[in-house]
Amino acid sequence: MISALGAGSAGIWPPGEGWLLVLLPGTPLLFGGLWLLAWSDGFTRVGEFTVAGKRQGADYLCAPVPGSGRGHVFTSDAFLFFKVAQNAKAQADLAKVFMDKDAQVAFSLAKGSVPVRTDADVSKFDDCAKQSHADLVAGGKDGTAVATPNLFQSPARIAAWRDVVLSFWNDDSITPQEAALSFANAAKANR
Repeated sequence: MISALGAGSAGIWPPGEGWLLVLLPGTPLLFGGLWLLAWSDGFTRVGEFTVAGKRQGADYLCAPVPGSGRGHVFTSDAFLFFKVAQNAKAQADLAKVFMDKDAQVAFSLAKGSVPVRTDADVSKFDDCAKQSHADLVAGGKDGTAVATPNLFQSPARIAAWRDVVLSFWNDDSITPQEAALSFANAAKANR
């Protein structure tokens, strides 16, 4: 049995490599038994795992990041409309399509995500997605759902934070206190 933990959009990037280099070559390493686990998101589970014929519960399982409780970190696709009077009706019509419950379900099933609509019918989703949606709904109610930092932070700040995390992960001489200070300094320097 291959044990993979799907944990939302989390990951550990080897030094000098981006997430794309990890996900694509990483999945065969996982399937080949060379990796014990992978932190991933729905794209990998629905895309690479399904295409490879892997089955949830038999070949992989989904679990929250240890210690995260039912917290939910979300990211989303965003569509912006410029305020143009002659396009107002078309923009409203397109927004209705985007937010339609059935459209949300169809899109999310194809993409490997979960519907943003908290009242969507997720009965056709796998157990991983059902749990993710339940966590999103619960997080919306109790205030524990948070946006992924890339929705509101600059790319420079995200890169600086990633560098701090990678350094801490790869260098046993860095204390948690030093890493926390470096994290704060990176945020101040990369506004």
